[in-house]
Amino acid sequence: VTSFLALMQISDVTSFGNDFLSRNVEFYRNMSWRHGAPNYKLNWHFMSGSAVFIPQLNSNILFERMFYRLDAGKGHRSIVDKSFIVFTQWSSDWSNPMAPTQLLHANETAGSMYTDDLTQPSRTMEGPEDPRVIYNSENGDLSLNFNALTPIEDRQMFGLTIKLFQSGYSLKYNKTEPLIQFEHPKGYRADTEKNWVPILIKGELHYVYSLSPLRILKCEVDSDMSAKDVKKKSKNSGTKKDVSSYRKICRVQFKGEAVDSGSQTGALRSGTNWVEHSPGVYFSFARTRVMHKKCAYAIYRPHLIVLKFNIDAKSGTYSDPHLISVSEPITEFDSKLFQLYAEKGLASGDKCDDEAVLTPGSISRWTGMTQNEDSDISDVIISINDDMNALLRIKGFGMAVQKAIDSAPNVKQSRSISKKGTLVVRAEREMKNFVEKSFSIKSKKS
Repeated sequence: VTSFLALMQISDVTSFGNDFLSRNVEFYRNMSWRHGAPNYKLNWHFMSGSAVFIPQLNSNILFERMFYRLDAGKGHRSIVDKSFIVFTQWSSDWSNPMAPTQLLHANETAGSMYTDDLTQPSRTMEGPEDPRVIYNSENGDLSLNFNALTPIEDRQMFGLTIKLFQSGYSLKYNKTEPLIQFEHPKGYRADTEKNWVPILIKGELHYVYSLSPLRILKCEVDSDMSAKDVKKKSKNSGTKKDVSSYRKICRVQFKGEAVDSGSQTGALRSGTNWVEHSPGVYFSFARTRVMHKKCAYAIYRPHLIVLKFNIDAKSGTYSDPHLISVSEPITEFDSKLFQLYAEKGLASGDKCDDEAVLTPGSISRWTGMTQNEDSDISDVIISINDDMNALLRIKGFGMAVQKAIDSAPNVKQSRSISKKGTLVVRAEREMKNFVEKSFSIKSKKS
């Protein structure tokens, strides 16, 4: 993959906490009172960035998880006390923010989930986490999903669809549907649901639930339960109340070959939204998570993934999705990304700590492939060590995807490869080799 890539721009796009709080004094005061004192010191951090480009506004919209903790220290090695989702409007070239950072109202709706009990010896991470967004150019909807802890202490998926519009110097939005709690059929859900990644298939919103085995969900409002029924159920269910206006039932719409492993995630975890490269062919960035015996923390790096559907020649229907390519870990930009991190004063001098986490959050824009010199350019948001967000503008991912298409195995071979989990196993092996080579000698803290 790296032979096709050229870095055109890199910049820190993390929001400024002091700026946000200075314009939201009452918000800060309320959060401080929540912990017992009006002047309580709250330590604020930003992570998990995800962005979209809105052509009508000619701007990028960056969503971030903003959180505070009661103890001093770096964000990615800390206990999170409360999370929010904030958004910032950026210029089309990411040179400057065009409007102040604002709080997303999903936090207010999800507020009914907050279950503070500060008498307990441990603290519970509250609020929406890990926002992911995707923009549907056909209807102008921006769909955002996130996970959050519910009152019964399971972590589940929620979503919101909005339309953005400019109002003077501010960016406003209308909700096109309320906060949605995702459910599996017949009420089944795992205790921890997270990392669902949005993908538009024939203009309709779906979610990649897992890559190994490949499972793609489609979610619809539960037709058997009206809003009145939900409200009534919520009122009578005590601490186990429904926390959303509606529920959506999510069913497996597409699936690849079954893999003989007990995990629904495996070593390769989903990352960014999916972009359609050509009819039926999508690309995205996932990440692998690997531990090293000399490091206290897991190491994360992104991989380029290519997914292909079969297309019916008559109806144009998409079916039989399968992964045709998973790249080696993309480490070519590590030095520049971690340099940004160090320049922000966040580095500790310990390699295991300073160069641990690169999490791909979104592909906010891909220009497509033409003969124009400005084609095949992707804007990628990367979270560095869970404490800052960076923009990488990279040329060449489309060419890398085209190479994967040209060298893809036939359908029979693809099914065999999928069933064995060959691509995922190889990605994990390559990631382990990288980690062993790069972290075998642990740097000491200065």
